Amino acid sequence: MFSLSRRHLIGGLGLVVTLVSFNVHAQTAGKTPSTADYVKKAAIGDMFEIQSSKLALDRADDGDVKDFAQMMITDHTKSTQMIKAAVAQGSNGVEIPHGLDGEHERLLKQLEGEKGKDFDKLYLQIQEEAHRQALELHQSYAERGEDAPLRMAANQIVPVVSHHLERLAVLMKDKD
Repeated sequence: MFSLSRRHLIGGLGLVVTLVSFNVHAQTAGKTPSTADYVKKAAIGDMFEIQSSKLALDRADDGDVKDFAQMMITDHTKSTQMIKAAVAQGSNGVEIPHGLDGEHERLLKQLEGEKGKDFDKLYLQIQEEAHRQALELHQSYAERGEDAPLRMAANQIVPVVSHHLERLAVLMKDKD
């Protein structure tokens, strides 16, 4: 009978997350999202960050990971408010989604299946990829987006997401 250790399973899940994310990234690299796509992706990204980080507060083993999760909840709540205010201010007519898409629901389910150190590792891997995608999304919209209030919001969000990636790099290095 074939048996996988928990460590190999976590590593495999990380590879699946990376491959799926790489495919999404390859499809969107270099493109400026439409206003509707930007709002949708930014809102879903924030919802995922908040929900996965609330889960991390409960399931993470490491205090530094819990501190990072709390920072995610605080910062992504703020960026959600900024996006909502910009949508209300602009004449873009887009709607903000109220739930996760299938991909983010699947990632959340993966996290729900883990606890302790295994949770920490998977959470950090998923956070890193999500923040790389978020940085590209916000940068591209800040530079070339159609809606001025949303461009301003994206421009303010970019340094926050960059800071998150820097913090993740330190956390992941410390956990190796």
